[in-house]
Amino acid sequence: MFAECWVAALIDVVFEGLLVHDGEAITDANERVARMFGFDHPSELVGLPWHALLAPAGRRASDERVRKGVEGRYRTVCRHRDGSTFSLDVNARETRYEGRRARIVAFRYPGDGPPGSDPLIQKAAALDRTVQALAETIEQRDSFTAGHQDRVSRLAVQVADRLGVGASTLATIRMAAHVHDIGKIAIPAEILMKPTTLTSEEFALIKGHVAAGHCILQGIAFDGPVAEAVLQHHERLDGKGYPAGLDDPICEARVMMAVDVYDALSSARPYRAGVPPGRTIEMMQDGEAWLLDAEVVRHLAAVVL
Repeated sequence: MFAECWVAALIDVVFEGLLVHDGEAITDANERVARMFGFDHPSELVGLPWHALLAPAGRRASDERVRKGVEGRYRTVCRHRDGSTFSLDVNARETRYEGRRARIVAFRYPGDGPPGSDPLIQKAAALDRTVQALAETIEQRDSFTAGHQDRVSRLAVQVADRLGVGASTLATIRMAAHVHDIGKIAIPAEILMKPTTLTSEEFALIKGHVAAGHCILQGIAFDGPVAEAVLQHHERLDGKGYPAGLDDPICEARVMMAVDVYDALSSARPYRAGVPPGRTIEMMQDGEAWLLDAEVVRHLAAVVL
């Protein structure tokens, strides 16, 4: 519960979701702000860094305001719990409680409406629904990797955030990772579900899923290089990956490459147990066969270990 002595200050700023932080971590929040960001209860927000709810672009714009204690209204780019980004209007006030700093921050949707009232937000929501439908389609055909794309997407977003990429790149990584195996819809189910070692001919068919995925996705009006990231997520830095043998894949693909390898190794399969996280990272760092971006792997290790 918010302290009674804050009531006057709260009345001044509350118009939607509300949280309080001390310049470091969130110390209190209401139910509305929890719902806005995809949390089930306000208690899940308490203790998180104040900037955990902001996209990188929004964080950069807010850092100086928080450091200097600047009050007032502005608009910022926020990050939902699922990794998606959206804009919110913010109103911040500074006060103190029990000798500690208390920055009270209120949020509302631009135009006094939730996502969906703005044409750009409607477009983003439609793309999200499209991506989700594509992801679910392939996972229904390949039960062995059910959940793989979702795990890769969530982990890739965390790694990309640590890398400090922009909001647009972060959104591209989230979407591309969520459908990076969509091309497997073109692979015969008996090969996808085969519990034993693939023949060279069967593996050649599997390798074709990246080009098939690119073909499926390139006609969708994404704001970033989603199709290209999917096409390149099996490339390697020595140029010995596939399908094009690139030695300089785009940033989005570099993140996906590492996270995809990590999840594939650490997840159990019908024919083998999953490799423990620590050992998986060691294999990725030491094994020349992977030839992944070392900085990406370093940040991945910080997330999973």
